Amino acid sequence: MRSGRLISLNLIFSYPVKWTRYKVLRDFLQNFYDAIGHKNWHAQFRWRYDGNCLIMEAGETCFSHEWLLHIGASTKRNSTGSFAGYFGEGFKIASLCALRDYGWQVRMASRDWLLDVTTTRTTVDNTELESLAYSMQPRPLPHVGSELRLFPFTPKQETLFQCVLLSFYYRENPLFGACIWESDEAAIYFRSRMPKPDEFPYTDDLNGPGIVYAGFQALGSLNYPLVVCLHHHRFEDRERNNLYVWDVIDIMNRLVRYLPASSAAKVLELMKNIWYSYPKRHYDMRSWHNVIERLARGVASSAEERQAWRDAHPNLIVAKKVRTSNRLAANRRRQAMDWIKDSKRSFRLVQEGFLVLGYPELETLCEEAGGFLVNRPADSRELAYIQILESTIKVVFAEFIPDLNHLPPCLIIHNNTATWQGAANCHRLKQPKPTASGYMVRFDLSHVELQRSLFRPGLFSLALSTYLHELAHAFGGDGSKTFSAVMTNMLEVALREAARLEKYGQTWDGLTHPPDS
Repeated sequence: MRSGRLISLNLIFSYPVKWTRYKVLRDFLQNFYDAIGHKNWHAQFRWRYDGNCLIMEAGETCFSHEWLLHIGASTKRNSTGSFAGYFGEGFKIASLCALRDYGWQVRMASRDWLLDVTTTRTTVDNTELESLAYSMQPRPLPHVGSELRLFPFTPKQETLFQCVLLSFYYRENPLFGACIWESDEAAIYFRSRMPKPDEFPYTDDLNGPGIVYAGFQALGSLNYPLVVCLHHHRFEDRERNNLYVWDVIDIMNRLVRYLPASSAAKVLELMKNIWYSYPKRHYDMRSWHNVIERLARGVASSAEERQAWRDAHPNLIVAKKVRTSNRLAANRRRQAMDWIKDSKRSFRLVQEGFLVLGYPELETLCEEAGGFLVNRPADSRELAYIQILESTIKVVFAEFIPDLNHLPPCLIIHNNTATWQGAANCHRLKQPKPTASGYMVRFDLSHVELQRSLFRPGLFSLALSTYLHELAHAFGGDGSKTFSAVMTNMLEVALREAARLEKYGQTWDGLTHPPDS
């Protein structure tokens, strides 16, 4: 090698690329990382800051300067599962941005050579341009190892470099806690108590304590205290520096398939806030549903872990997703949910992936406990009470009824274990009907149901309010604005007509009939 040789890289100095200081430092460091490997990284890589210069050293690793001359030349191109680098442009572009944008001098040395990054003049079509270049010099004696110097370097930039160092995967990384599981392809750890630096890569909407390492580099975050590592994941887009939410979910989906049952249980436990999560639409790239399902299957793969999970979580109930368009299923779900509330047991709903762990379904438990409505026709005693309710409606609340001659039939809820006091069977009308109250009837009520325990002396007010509530469903569901307005109007009428309602109550209490069996 001749002394002082200047080598033009034919990389025009004004080339429109803009890398942050973080990315420049990351790509410089990446060359050392790939040369040493993550298993020896902690033992063989050294760095120091002397107050003006950052020095990186690989004590036992050497390479030829020829790999630094060509855009796209990379020793890692055919081994994408083993290295953080891939495109073969990192050192060249990093040197360009370091010198041009941040005023850093770059000096690299290995074997018997030393180079300084500089510029030279070149002519293209009679136009003189400035090009990136290497000033190559021989070193008098071959040296073991490689060294990179960046200067002038400030204390603030040293802090940034320490952040960059943490962004590479190695077992001794202080951001890593206890190992949950690891292999040559992937790994997952608990997070240590060490906070992430402010400049650390993160994923929008998932900027929690967790870290996602893809291709040996930290590229994203997640909301759980985990370090998730998928080594052979590779971006084909060189401009992307961070993972999106769907990238993180995809990596988790791929990684959890590797986990043994005991490791899957630890991860599933940490993600308990989304055990009952479902996709919001048919194709939902932001849904964690499949991750939870696969983790549950992983736990269930071991009979011992499955039983340990059941012992630790005895009160989980599976609630499959119910479409609101399926009115029968939606109605049963509402009844079952109210049954849970009334049961005063500390049940927790989970998605259907937990079925493999042997948990029961919500509707099954509710049915076994008699929580669903069981109706029958009214007997003669109950019909007498119903006639009083219907007379009250026709006289006092007529303005809310579109057809007083066709009130919906009233069936009796026979089982006292049912949670609801009343129910209405609704069918949406193609064309809404007006009422004298000014509200539009939107549902036809094929029948209403009232709990048999309501038909007793002294319960006229409770029976009437329940009956009115069910009739008001002709205007909308419990959560609708119109339903709420109609119920408020009915209350106003009831207060205004209190004396008349009192007489109907006396008639109710005066009925004579055999005792309810």
